[in-house]
Amino acid sequence: MKYHFYPCPTWSDLKREPVASLRAMERSHLWEIARVPVRASYYEEQNHIFLSVLPSSRASLQGFLDKLPPNKPLALRTQPDPRANACLVWHSGHNQPMAITPPDSNGSRKTGAFLAFVPEQDANDIRMVEDGFFLFLTNITWQKIREALLSGTDIFVPPAGPLGASISVEWAKTAYASSVSGETYTAERWTTYEPETTLPPKERVAVSSSRTVLLTSLLDLQARSTAEDLAAYGNAIENVVDTFFTPFERRISCELTIQLALTAAGHEVRFIAVSELSADIAEDLHKRLESVPSPKVGGSVKLDLILGVWRVTSKQ
Repeated sequence: MKYHFYPCPTWSDLKREPVASLRAMERSHLWEIARVPVRASYYEEQNHIFLSVLPSSRASLQGFLDKLPPNKPLALRTQPDPRANACLVWHSGHNQPMAITPPDSNGSRKTGAFLAFVPEQDANDIRMVEDGFFLFLTNITWQKIREALLSGTDIFVPPAGPLGASISVEWAKTAYASSVSGETYTAERWTTYEPETTLPPKERVAVSSSRTVLLTSLLDLQARSTAEDLAAYGNAIENVVDTFFTPFERRISCELTIQLALTAAGHEVRFIAVSELSADIAEDLHKRLESVPSPKVGGSVKLDLILGVWRVTSKQ
């Protein structure tokens, strides 16, 4: 809040003046309810809470909930969510909601430092309080959420009406198996990044959906390439696929997973299709994908590009 850097300053100033104290924080509403630190994060968008919990938190969270009476409020002490584009901030005596955002953000996805659950309410409601959110819940809703946190299962609580509050609890996936290579990649957290709603949709004919799974860590990606170069390369690959399957005789409904492996010496393209392509079509497509110029990289970079071709997509 002091330095207006999202979600927190990237530097450390050991001689800076104090910006907060424990005594000042004692005036927070959090001190009035039970609190537990968890390896989890969340964001709020359009009156919906998206909570993601790491599986490594389940044992400690289960132990805490087992001791907490079902009708007692609970606050999860969380970390800023990487999917958000705004972070709530607060200091003692400040009563109005305030957030900091990265450049050019519309602030539509707000994250915070805690998520509090308050049962025994007549209806579900979400309110910004200090640097987090309070969920005022009916006992039935809180019981469902408690069971999801205890059992390690996902849950979606829909809104009761057009303007009602809703919540999703999702346990973060720690493994991804590539259908192309058969390799399994593990990470503490796989984060799904959604585009800003202000971006215009891609103009595609055959390609109905696309998503990218990065198989190289973000730190290595930043050191070896740029987001702009990789995005341009992915778009070029997607354009080739779209052009290839646009002719009437090639309008085959399938899911195409393309693995792109880049090195300083060159690149390799492999793919697998479900439903399976004929041998001549697969060979022709492979040649076209291989001919797409790849960006220069400073080390190994690998990703899976998953495309839906002539597939009906459901609207959210």
